[in-house]
Amino acid sequence: MSTIPTDIVTEEGWHELDDGHKVYTKIWKTSEPPKARLIFLHGFSDHCNDFIPLFPLLAARDIEVFGIDQRGWGRSVKSAKERGRTGGSDQVMADINSYVRRYLPSFPGLSTTRPDNIPLYLMGHSMGGGEVIYHASKFPSSDIRGYLASASWIKLGKEMQPSTLLEAGGRFLNKFAPNFQMKQPVRPEWLSHDPEVVKAAKLDELCHDMATMAQAVGAVSRGNEIYTGKARVSGKQGVRSFFVCHGTGDKICDYDGSLQFYNKYCDVEDKELKTYEGWMHKCEDTVILSTICCSADNILTVHDEGPIERKLEHANDIATWILARAN
Repeated sequence: MSTIPTDIVTEEGWHELDDGHKVYTKIWKTSEPPKARLIFLHGFSDHCNDFIPLFPLLAARDIEVFGIDQRGWGRSVKSAKERGRTGGSDQVMADINSYVRRYLPSFPGLSTTRPDNIPLYLMGHSMGGGEVIYHASKFPSSDIRGYLASASWIKLGKEMQPSTLLEAGGRFLNKFAPNFQMKQPVRPEWLSHDPEVVKAAKLDELCHDMATMAQAVGAVSRGNEIYTGKARVSGKQGVRSFFVCHGTGDKICDYDGSLQFYNKYCDVEDKELKTYEGWMHKCEDTVILSTICCSADNILTVHDEGPIERKLEHANDIATWILARAN
């Protein structure tokens, strides 16, 4: 596949969470019966419609994508006071369980009945990647065929890390004012080598950069638990397959976080690490002169194609990994 498809059928809707709160959803549909289904969790100050061309490319490979604007983000925000209002980790995990129950009604229990036999995968990027890892550690399930974590918020980049004093102060304030809002800007030039992606990020009003104390403390705490092994993923608990990918040029979420998790705390027999040498935070939008894609065991190849092929690289890696396990 050498072009980005423009004829993918999509379906917008709303998903009601356990507490009655509704979040915006969008499904990228396949033209043939799907071979796999992917639930996708976006990152901080992001939304599901920001993942083009990734989602259309996956749908063109017969992988149906269920995208969500998580609580506090994107089109799920109806007023300024809702921006960044995700709740703490317990709320975030409960919301993810609700998304999964859309397709596995008995989750987190093992499903005795399900609407269809389409293999289900759970993937997240950045903050969403950290959420996927944390969720797999707390609610491991063999009913989820595979987990994927891209540029995960485990360890923030050097210039993004809060000081020890600030982190302690945040935990204290969170006890009294969990919904206190604060701007936490993400530098657009750190997202991608592609100037068009950077420009789009600057103009996107849905990327509001607003955190709350509960959101910030929750995300940082989840990352710390993953990085130190307090939240680890185990095949013995039911996790079947795990895919981790990250660019070494990421200044927002440090590549070392993903590497540490993969090497020390991802105890799954079927796992793969994909390292993108020099790539920045938004893997699916990276444009660089050449890429070296590495697996856990060997360096795969060096690529020097044009811009379209470089944008396809990440989507092809994701699709190939999913479809290899879809049967």
